[in-house]
Amino acid sequence: YTMNADGADQRRLTFSGETDARIMDDYAFWSPDGKLIVFQRSTPVDDAERPAMQADIYLIDPSTGEETQLTTTESWDSTPSWTADGQSILFESNRPVGPDDDSRQFHIWRMRPDGSNPELIVETEGRAIEPKPAPDGRMAFTMTIRENDEDNEDVYVFDPETGEVRRITSDPARDRCPMWLGDDLIAFFSNRTGDNEIYVMRPDGSGLKRLTFDPGNDEMC
Repeated sequence: YTMNADGADQRRLTFSGETDARIMDDYAFWSPDGKLIVFQRSTPVDDAERPAMQADIYLIDPSTGEETQLTTTESWDSTPSWTADGQSILFESNRPVGPDDDSRQFHIWRMRPDGSNPELIVETEGRAIEPKPAPDGRMAFTMTIRENDEDNEDVYVFDPETGEVRRITSDPARDRCPMWLGDDLIAFFSNRTGDNEIYVMRPDGSGLKRLTFDPGNDEMC
């Protein structure tokens, strides 16, 4: 759906769930020029040798409703976002990184807006998901690594100019779904207080500030 910033003029864009209630369209992200939306579509797979659901990335033109499927692999391609220059779409995928890779590990990829030239840009030992670009070209993402016999989710920043991947949260709670607010602030949600709340911090992890204090779960992605 789309709507005005005040909640008015709500308009439905996709109708895939009418053919099968298991189909889900989510993780919508506007193109920088405001003309297209990239999103994830999860569909059921009727194959005993494959997962019950499969995800691919689509584009939709809100002015016409025309959809374009960008990925068609048997992997889970999801949580797309558009780089600020409009030249690339970032996404997470567990597609193989080489002919002998059968790990099904999630890494960060990018492709052109027409779905061509998929390229691995961040390969880590952990589970890297939810990439979001900064206006200056950096990228924040969530990575899960095993620590003290538990899976720990934290926020990381990738600098394409240096290739450096830097961890900026280290709380034992779940820190997820970073989103840039300009070049100097990152918002994310965390359950470090018992339920999910929204926080902001600087890209180096400093200046942490909690924004929401609701007894429910406040999330973003």
